[in-house]
Amino acid sequence: MRSLRTEFGSVFIVLFILIILLATFIAYNFIRSERALERLLKQNTPIVNASVHMMAALVDLESSQLLMKTRFDSTIYYRFHSHRDQFLRWYEEAQKYSVLPIETSYLDSIITIYRTYLHDTEYYINLAGYNNPSTDLFYMSHILPAEEQLRILTLKLLEVNQDEIIQTNQEIREIVGAESIIATISLVAFAVLIVIAFNIQLTHYF
Repeated sequence: MRSLRTEFGSVFIVLFILIILLATFIAYNFIRSERALERLLKQNTPIVNASVHMMAALVDLESSQLLMKTRFDSTIYYRFHSHRDQFLRWYEEAQKYSVLPIETSYLDSIITIYRTYLHDTEYYINLAGYNNPSTDLFYMSHILPAEEQLRILTLKLLEVNQDEIIQTNQEIREIVGAESIIATISLVAFAVLIVIAFNIQLTHYF
């Protein structure tokens, strides 16, 4: 029969191994969850925020252009340029945090269309300023389609990052769930081993 010291030693070696394994698992999942949160906070959320502001700037640009057709003054012109610069600032913000190839593709398309849009808009402003009869036709054939393209692309950029946020949240929930299960199993194992150790002590005592 093995000595009491040997049996106790075996039990505590197993306990020690379980503790090491649990600590390793928790550390690994902590790193995973930290990276997921970092991706969420430093990449996806800023691009979602930038996309929303780009959409808002497009709405304001369209509103300013429509006002130009009814009355043209320096206030409306100033508002248009303010919204134009606002869109560019938020575009640069989205570009700064873009990582995925699909994000880069959308952003490249957006800036290409936006440059043409701005060029056409300057011409449209000249037409509106002189009450040119072709103002409405030019707006419908050039300005409106470009705005629609920009809106669709910006919305797609927004949706890509919203999907990434959903996936990241799911990943974090899975990590937390796995940790809870492993922690529960480990606690049960610890309890069982402690009971075994106690029984060993009682057996040798009696």
